[in-house]
Amino acid sequence: MATNDKKISNLVSRQLPEFIQSQSPALLEFVKQYYTLLESAQITLTNIGEIDQILLETEVEGFIQLNATDEFGNDDGDYIVDEQSGKGEFIKGEIVTGQTSGQTAVILAEDVDNGKIFVSANTKFITGETINGATSNATAVIGKYRANPIENITQLLEYIDIDDSLDDFFVRFKNKFLETLPNNLDTALDKKLFTKRITDLYNAKGSIRANKLFFQSLFNETPEIYYPNRDMLRVSDGDWEVSTILKVTLVTPTNANTGNLVGQTITQQIVLDNIVIGEASAVVDSVTKKIIDGKEVSTLILKRDSITGTFLSSTGDGVALEDDSGIVLQETGDEIDLQTQVLIKGVDNSNPNTIITCAVESVIGDVNIVSGGSYFTKNDDLTIVNDTSGVDARIVVDTVRADKVDSIFVETGGSGYAVGDGIVVNNTDTDGDGLVAVVSVVNGGFLLESDAEDQGQILLESGNILVMEEETNGNLGDITDVNVVFGGGGYTSLPSLTIDSVSGSGAEVFPVGENIGRITKVRVLDHGFRYEIAPNVTSNVHTQVYNLTGVFDPGETVTSTTSYNILLESTDERDIILLEDENLIVLEEGNQETTTGTVVNLNTSTNILEIRDVTGSFVPGETIVGSLTGTTATLLNANAASLSTTVGTIVNTTGGFSTVDGHISESTKRIQDSFYYQDYSYVVKVGESINLWRDELKRAIHPAGFEVFGEVTIRTNVNAKMKTGFVRINDIIEPDEVVELFTLIFAEKVGRRLGTVDDGTSLRSGATNTIEESVSFGTNTRDVTLTREYNIKMNSSRTRSVQGVNVRQGFIYAGPRYSTINRFASTAFDTTAKDSGITLQTLNNVKISGTGSRPPDGNTPTFETFTSDLRTNFSIPTEITSITLLFDQNSFDETTTTFDNNSITFDVI
Repeated sequence: MATNDKKISNLVSRQLPEFIQSQSPALLEFVKQYYTLLESAQITLTNIGEIDQILLETEVEGFIQLNATDEFGNDDGDYIVDEQSGKGEFIKGEIVTGQTSGQTAVILAEDVDNGKIFVSANTKFITGETINGATSNATAVIGKYRANPIENITQLLEYIDIDDSLDDFFVRFKNKFLETLPNNLDTALDKKLFTKRITDLYNAKGSIRANKLFFQSLFNETPEIYYPNRDMLRVSDGDWEVSTILKVTLVTPTNANTGNLVGQTITQQIVLDNIVIGEASAVVDSVTKKIIDGKEVSTLILKRDSITGTFLSSTGDGVALEDDSGIVLQETGDEIDLQTQVLIKGVDNSNPNTIITCAVESVIGDVNIVSGGSYFTKNDDLTIVNDTSGVDARIVVDTVRADKVDSIFVETGGSGYAVGDGIVVNNTDTDGDGLVAVVSVVNGGFLLESDAEDQGQILLESGNILVMEEETNGNLGDITDVNVVFGGGGYTSLPSLTIDSVSGSGAEVFPVGENIGRITKVRVLDHGFRYEIAPNVTSNVHTQVYNLTGVFDPGETVTSTTSYNILLESTDERDIILLEDENLIVLEEGNQETTTGTVVNLNTSTNILEIRDVTGSFVPGETIVGSLTGTTATLLNANAASLSTTVGTIVNTTGGFSTVDGHISESTKRIQDSFYYQDYSYVVKVGESINLWRDELKRAIHPAGFEVFGEVTIRTNVNAKMKTGFVRINDIIEPDEVVELFTLIFAEKVGRRLGTVDDGTSLRSGATNTIEESVSFGTNTRDVTLTREYNIKMNSSRTRSVQGVNVRQGFIYAGPRYSTINRFASTAFDTTAKDSGITLQTLNNVKISGTGSRPPDGNTPTFETFTSDLRTNFSIPTEITSITLLFDQNSFDETTTTFDNNSITFDVI
């Protein structure tokens, strides 16, 4: 509506007949002004701008005010305006413009004294905006807009459209459509447009979008929404990801980037005359690169559901053996007529005209555990053997078996122990608990005999014989056996043990559990490169030892020897075994096998010895010897791990958690508390306190059953954006000083070069400037002149002998000579009433000085030294004594007399 071109006042000249207009022009103007009056509006003004006045020299009102001197008295209270100033009163006929809405109107009449102007109707003025007069430059704020009643009747139907309605009527629209929203919406908000789009807010109720719309309208600020359930601990909530990979090396173009295969389909083409190589394709999801043996190897991560066909490697996958005819056969027996290099191709995603060709490489695929060994820990490295064709693979232990403790081995029996003494178990970092054990046998016991026929044996139910050994019955209270009452559970590594005893000491025991730490799963960290033959995988040996004679050093070689002999009992003159045919088995010389390895470490609390680079096989019961320390020990167990592998082209990675969700060890996760950490709570972070918006939020967009929390974020209205080209201060455009300043800071050199007056450099002009324009800091200029420390030596031609050393005297000190100190010793250091406080201890602190750098400079002087002429920095104490002389004035008329053999002159007063 606003400035309606169809207003009647604009149509009068076209509606009246031409003869009336020509004969009665005043009538035409009257009718036009009449309808203009009907179409007018009244604007009530507030905050009317100060008008520039003519200032008086007196201290009265500060301007000239009229007092109804004209005929009608209408100028009473008006002011005389400075015609040369910039601001005045609104005047009839000028155009006023709203500074917010941009709407205009013509002033039909003005009554500024009463805070009113009458203008041509324009309903799009906004209450509260400032209007400016185009001619008078006067300013004021619209307090209220009120159209002429006739104008209101004419436009009544259009007022129901928010675009054409009065700004004062917006309150009615708000009460109808924005009832749940607060009244104090942001001043920069287009309230009419917001009202028209309010259904978007209501439809998005309970979503992040609704919160953003709400706070943008309220504070002109985009909130941050946080859901506490994102950090709530849930069982099995982690995201486990397994990638499917294919390793390739670039063939052509030689300068191509294999990373540009991302998102593209790679294809393995059928090779003519080769029935093995079939068509295969896949879509590349991502690419990583690594330099291996000087070659760039690219790992293509493929989209698993896009893989079709079988990819072969360029090193001969699918080729089996040749028979006697020289024909190459597949493992199925089919003949291969021609072996051709296998290539894959894909279009460069940055240049559709470039085709990238790569050779497929074989890698380690699956890893199978043949023997899991014992006493391994997570992330232990495994060794790849028989890897003559491939490189760079890495396999580590992923999980190990958790089990119970089987037995407790007595390494040293000690003394003073009693049956029933408890075993103290330290389960730190073992993942297990529950082990309970007690001392069950002391002072010896029964040993099993393998063969005996004498009488008096103790027979077990199994028929084995127990015989009491004499040397085990010493009554020392030494521990013979420890009984495991309960082996506990969950142990992935062995605990350390001590014995709780009142009087026992010296015993050493350690747990045994050969199922603990057995490898149950491995993780392939890198599948390697060009493995044509499947390698085997072995590991370090974790063995327990006893009968230790010392401590093995890490890095030393240990050796054990296994002998294979036939032991015979003497039955006649020769040790022979007779076969059924009476042929003899001759006793051969003992066969031996030597096993070696390198010590990694020894855990003295569990007696687990880790050995790497093992050649041969360690056998329990053997003795090992250290090559450096000479330490020996007996092997209690020696369970090495053994694994096998397969090779292929496309393999699946071991996988891993891509998030920490569900990890009980994760410190950022919280247990559900049904208040803050729950599924039905959310946090709004804005720059205002929740007390200012909680109620309005709940009425407008808050979903039922949810709990809302508020956090205040630091907010600033300062524009920290860097300006380019100019800086604007108080609407005045300044030169490019800011840009020039930052250009100088970031482009010019800021430095200081040090130098001295005699090092061949010259002081640069402007060297004290903090930042300079581009200059060359050459080697022949300096910015700062350094001062130099000088040592001054005062030499003399006189030489003196001081404490047996001939020194040349120096006279840099102003104190007395040593000979002077000696001469005044009886007075300056007198111990009578005139004592100066100087003692022999003080003299002892005096040092010889002034002799240069040669001895005895700095030494303590002797009494002989005090007779020399050497200077010292020691000060002799002095004292001034006041003497009062009393004379008889009548008998004393001399102006000069003698006193104590000295002539004294007096002034007689």
